[in-house]
Amino acid sequence: MATGSHKKNEAIELVRRSAHLLHGSEYPEIAEIVNAIIREEKKQSPYYRQVITSYLHALVYEMCRLNEVQTQTRLEAWQEAEQCGRSQMHSRLSMTIIRKR
Repeated sequence: MATGSHKKNEAIELVRRSAHLLHGSEYPEIAEIVNAIIREEKKQSPYYRQVITSYLHALVYEMCRLNEVQTQTRLEAWQEAEQCGRSQMHSRLSMTIIRKR
């Protein structure tokens, strides 16, 4: 059974493994979290460190979601390419068999 600390470390490691350079207009949820962290740091209101920690947790989980989506997209693209490759191979094989007859 994984502890909360272990899950947190695992989530952080997932984000670290793949660097991201994102444009705020493409990922407004992530941009808003980053902007909120910056605002909190500038204001330094009471409990700002705890608030920033919460935002950082949210950011890590949003990045995990992004990694999942990107991984799924890559997997689907690979499967589609593999399927196209098989179709082309079957077409070539069929053409070869027809020519030999």
